[in-house]
Amino acid sequence: PPPPPRYRCPDCGRLLPSPAQLLAHQTQHRGGGGTGPPVRYRCGECRALFPSPALCLQHGQTHHFHPRNPPPAAPPPEPYECSECGRLLPTPEELLEHQGDHFAATEKETPDAEPDPP
Repeated sequence: PPPPPRYRCPDCGRLLPSPAQLLAHQTQHRGGGGTGPPVRYRCGECRALFPSPALCLQHGQTHHFHPRNPPPAAPPPEPYECSECGRLLPTPEELLEHQGDHFAATEKETPDAEPDPP
């Protein structure tokens, strides 16, 4: 036997087996009444319109379910290199403190020079 005819809902494209079931189905698109323009349901995310709340919900779950991607993290700061020894330090303050250690070590190694005699 041939397959039974199918009746397509003009609002959502669903196929139904009889004209009576199509009319009953269309009531959900028209706010419970079988006549009048279809009720449209708007997606709160992208403003797309849907003929039924179920289709709007399905759209939201499919297209807007994933959380937004967070902005990329800032790259770590470039290290600061000591010109005396080449050591890398994470902040300018630590570099200055480190270079102060070089200066202090140089001061200890160099004895006070005596003035030349006249």
